[in-house]
Amino acid sequence: MTRRKEREYIFQTIFRIEFNADTEMDEQVDLYMYDVAADMGYVTENADDSADDEFDLEKICSEHSDISFIRTVSKDIVSKQEMIDNVIRKYCEGWSVEHMGKAELAILRLAIYEMKYADDVPYGVAINEAVNLAKSYGDDKAPSFINGVLAKIPENPDNWES
Repeated sequence: MTRRKEREYIFQTIFRIEFNADTEMDEQVDLYMYDVAADMGYVTENADDSADDEFDLEKICSEHSDISFIRTVSKDIVSKQEMIDNVIRKYCEGWSVEHMGKAELAILRLAIYEMKYADDVPYGVAINEAVNLAKSYGDDKAPSFINGVLAKIPENPDNWES
């Protein structure tokens, strides 16, 4: 699976944050991992058996590093949501996190996480990938909005003062 596809699955996973209670997010991430594993052909459904009975997430994660990566990063973003949202609040002048579009918010959370915690994702790549996600999932103005917000964030996370 490409990193771009993994990023898209992570976006789709963390998009759920706004629609579920914090206490439900671990379960929501794991439930969505079932859908991802099925999309990738890692889980097959038998007509006679319930797919949930056959689904062993730990086994799938141990056998497929891409599913494990998506799950781990999604859960890490959820656990760091408050810090990430503080960065958004600081650099997104005129917009509150609570009134921002849900897709745009999830895209910003993912990009900021990558900028701060993903050592293998260059700053510019995080912005570019966020803009690409905005083109697919946001409204017409989302790509320029995402680009504008992320471009204000210093490249060195030590300078964020979150």
